[in-house]
Amino acid sequence: RPNTTSGVNFLVVGTDGRDKLSASEKRKYQLGGSACDCTDTLLMVHLSADRQRASVVSLPRDSYARLPAHTDS
Repeated sequence: RPNTTSGVNFLVVGTDGRDKLSASEKRKYQLGGSACDCTDTLLMVHLSADRQRASVVSLPRDSYARLPAHTDS
């Protein structure tokens, strides 16, 4: 169990998995094309030390970040 004297962070990831849906469910939810098992949802969740508050940051699924070059190995 996490240390209760500090908060705890979770990364919640959801993927585009459609293999368990029937053809009628795919039509109902207008899911065309084939699934790519791509990341659809990224959430960073922080639960406070007293477990009374949760903070959530949603990251857009197509986020990109430039990382500077580095020389250390």
